Amino acid sequence: MEKQDKTCYESQHIVGNLYREVNGIAPSTTTIKSFAKEVAMQFYDTDMEVNGFKEVAMQFDGFKYRTEYDNKLGNLMDYYGIKTEAEMLSRCIMEMAKSFDKKRDLEAISFSVRSLRKEARAWFNKKKNDSDSSHKDV
Repeated sequence: MEKQDKTCYESQHIVGNLYREVNGIAPSTTTIKSFAKEVAMQFYDTDMEVNGFKEVAMQFDGFKYRTEYDNKLGNLMDYYGIKTEAEMLSRCIMEMAKSFDKKRDLEAISFSVRSLRKEARAWFNKKKNDSDSSHKDV
């Protein structure tokens, strides 16, 4: 299936037929950077708001954490030349750079993603512990 160093033929089997059908379809290459407030507002349902939600939301740093996570994940994606968040998290990479060493780089990607998840989890756990201790003081 289009290996430059091998002779090829047009397979009449199911895998060959599937390959020819999907060959021209490129995977969606949207990245995290494409998410914008305007896009979010299209799907935002104001009927779901409750009184006092803005005060609670201002106390929680979820937006700050999400932005920091997106930046760190975007930097990792740029470093490894990976186009989508799904490829990064699943380690199922569609297009590999020529310098990409499958075993070594996949292990490094896996380690980087695990570290980022652990770091993000720690942000929320720290925030939770801080809020629990402030409630005990009351």
